[in-house]
Amino acid sequence: IIILLLQFTYTQLFAQSNKATYGKIVYEFSKNNITDYFEMYFTNAEYRFRKMKSISDTLNDEEYLQKIKAIEKDVEKNASLSNQDKINIINNNLRNASFYGKQSDHIIFLKSSMNNYCISDSQSHVQVNWNLINSVDTTINNIRCGRAIGNLDKEECIAYYAKDIPVSFAPYQYSGLPGLLIYLESNKKHQMKIHQLEWPLKAENVIINPCIGLKVISREEDIKQIKAKQQKIQDALQRVKNGESVSIDELF
Repeated sequence: IIILLLQFTYTQLFAQSNKATYGKIVYEFSKNNITDYFEMYFTNAEYRFRKMKSISDTLNDEEYLQKIKAIEKDVEKNASLSNQDKINIINNNLRNASFYGKQSDHIIFLKSSMNNYCISDSQSHVQVNWNLINSVDTTINNIRCGRAIGNLDKEECIAYYAKDIPVSFAPYQYSGLPGLLIYLESNKKHQMKIHQLEWPLKAENVIINPCIGLKVISREEDIKQIKAKQQKIQDALQRVKNGESVSIDELF
């Protein structure tokens, strides 16, 4: 019995030590006097980020889908709206695509709000080449940071990363640091800085991978499907001009 209890205790401790620690960071990104926000969920093994339409866009995935379905119903009932107005209203409420990647892969997966599939895009994985600088630690928002310089093509960057958060992910080409990106500026007048950080994240059952259960297609196949959808919309709008009725499902 004692041996079984020891085995059970060891199993529980091993499971806890290997349990992923989730985090969430919101970046403020400035370029040419225009400010955007990026939301990123992460562990040390995988991450997902998206560009936010506004800093108040904090709905979880289920709440967001319910919101879009309600908007679609309201739009369909409104007889005073043209088909183009219906398209514009729904498009304005759709989120930007989510980007997903793993530490072990060299492929980024793109999940659009309008598609029931994911896109494999290896070209999105191009990263800045980082060189760490041995210097006195810098504190930003009470976070102990190291410093690095990097370059990619003609872009030169200075970045600060969290020494105590060993996560190498960051939006777009800025991954690859030994710690979570906290602040960045480049010679292209880009500036990315921390706006909000939850580490570790208190929320449970966080699903970082938006592609679970979905078909993964290539970028080339996605382009073909986009062209097919565009043709479908054009055909539907032509039918409207001919006096025929068209449902919203035929427009998406």
